Amino acid sequence: MPHHRAFLAFLAAAALSLAASAGAQNNCDGNLTDFDAVYCYQKLFVKADADLNAVYTKLLAALPESGRATLRARQREWIRRRDAESVLTRDGFKYVSVDRATDMTVARTNELGDRLRECVSSGCRLSLLR
Repeated sequence: MPHHRAFLAFLAAAALSLAASAGAQNNCDGNLTDFDAVYCYQKLFVKADADLNAVYTKLLAALPESGRATLRARQREWIRRRDAESVLTRDGFKYVSVDRATDMTVARTNELGDRLRECVSSGCRLSLLR
């Protein structure tokens, strides 16, 4: 457990350091230092998460109440799965694969976007909510 806390403290310090140098590295192409790469992956995840939240909110508003309850439950399940599948344990330390979390978040956004298009165009198909 102390290693876990130390690692989290390291991540927090790294995030603050990276945020301070955000203006220096806004381009995620090319040869990046390890810290620049972490910052870039974090930016991609934050954007993907914001996109997911926007689509989720629109879909939630488009669904009937029974569909809203289903979507909320499925989204909570999905978040637990994403979190579990994005955490790696190596040498007694836990690491978050931001790349994996981003890929899963983009896929979920696309899935919910499909459901939103259906709701708007031809009616909500609650059986497809996962």
